[in-house]
Amino acid sequence: MSQKQNKARMLDIYQDYGLVFAQENGRPITNEMVSDRWKAFLRKQSLRKVSFYSLRHSGATAKLLASHDIKAVQGDMGHSSTDMAHEPLAPFRTVILLAQIFPV
Repeated sequence: MSQKQNKARMLDIYQDYGLVFAQENGRPITNEMVSDRWKAFLRKQSLRKVSFYSLRHSGATAKLLASHDIKAVQGDMGHSSTDMAHEPLAPFRTVILLAQIFPV
């Protein structure tokens, strides 16, 4: 059901925050809601437990391996300096160096 439909159906209790993604009543989706749905998805798919937040670092690592552009990764991650982008990627330095030597 669309937000517009939910708004019409829940006249008195709908709170419009102008969000792209919202609960049925218009309120913001909480971190706990995302986490609970993520855990349920992993269980249903028989995948190992991994935090939803860790996907952020997986995405940054994939982009860095593909582009070798630490400034682009820095911008995507919202970091103020490239040092902040390097820190979480430290375990992947060997892989990153190999990707630079042997580009795909």
